[in-house]
Amino acid sequence: MTRSEPLSASHVEAAPTVRIEQPAAAVAMLGGDELIELSLKPAVAFIAIVSARAVVCLLILASAAAWLARNQTSTTLAFLSACFTLAALARVGWAAVKWASRLYVLTNRRVMRFSGVLHVSSAEVRLTLVRDVRLTQTRMQRLLRVATLEIQRDDAPGDPLIWDHIARPVEVAEIVRRAVRRARGGSG
Repeated sequence: MTRSEPLSASHVEAAPTVRIEQPAAAVAMLGGDELIELSLKPAVAFIAIVSARAVVCLLILASAAAWLARNQTSTTLAFLSACFTLAALARVGWAAVKWASRLYVLTNRRVMRFSGVLHVSSAEVRLTLVRDVRLTQTRMQRLLRVATLEIQRDDAPGDPLIWDHIARPVEVAEIVRRAVRRARGGSG
């Protein structure tokens, strides 16, 4: 497991301010007067991050099999090399499916995460129960300019809601913090 470090604005290169577009469904009511304020997916870098180790290992095995087969008439090692390469491609494909099935949503009342391919799971925290919004970043995330948003809760301090591998992390964290302040009765 890669060590994760807290992220501050100084860790992120200055990028032009980008307005996060709200989906057309933002006007849809979820219940009562609940409105979607932000809906986003992880950065596409999610695919590379979650599949990197397996792909590197499989490609090393494919290269080793190809190298061993270079002077032999047997097709077994060449076949193994092709199988390892196909397995690496399959791993990337599975990561893409996982990326496509993940969604992070902020409403005027709660913050939510939906994920899962075969079994969809969801997690949510009411904004009035959010204790802290923290950004962390691994070395790989820093390289790809993404971060993880940890939403710490008052009711379960050791069990934060996680938004993994988000683009424009400082901007997204500030949007969530403003929503928390508004929900608690402070000014946005």
